[in-house]
Amino acid sequence: MDDPSKYFATHSVNIVRALHQSCKMILSEGLDARFARHMKLAAAFRAAMRSIGLRLLCEEGTSASTLTVTYYPDGIHDGEFRKAMAEKYGVVVAGGLGPLSQKVFRVGHMGNVNRNDLLATIAAVEGSLAEQHYDFKAGAGVAATNHILAKRSD
Repeated sequence: MDDPSKYFATHSVNIVRALHQSCKMILSEGLDARFARHMKLAAAFRAAMRSIGLRLLCEEGTSASTLTVTYYPDGIHDGEFRKAMAEKYGVVVAGGLGPLSQKVFRVGHMGNVNRNDLLATIAAVEGSLAEQHYDFKAGAGVAATNHILAKRSD
């Protein structure tokens, strides 16, 4: 871009406006509050996954507070699980990449994700696992999430 005559382009006004609006939202919430919310949502989601017997890819001290990668238990099929999540519950989760393909699912809990988004996702995970006959205490994930989210952050 040192020589603009070699590359002519008009930047997308929509992208610039979206960036501006996103920055306003982030600064309105405050960076410290936003980071704290991401950490609390991550802790709640991970507690939910552990409470229904699922194993996480990363240990708690080494995990980013923006994403959780969860292993499927034996007998759960990635395609069926993610299809049920999307079609029956309206929740999209990402599959694993590279050597983790078909072995894990990924859930982001950053940006403007809130407690309702998280609870809906956990309920969908529970429902999708139950449909594939995974044995766990129904509602345990939602209960664990509510327990964490109910704690004050001060």
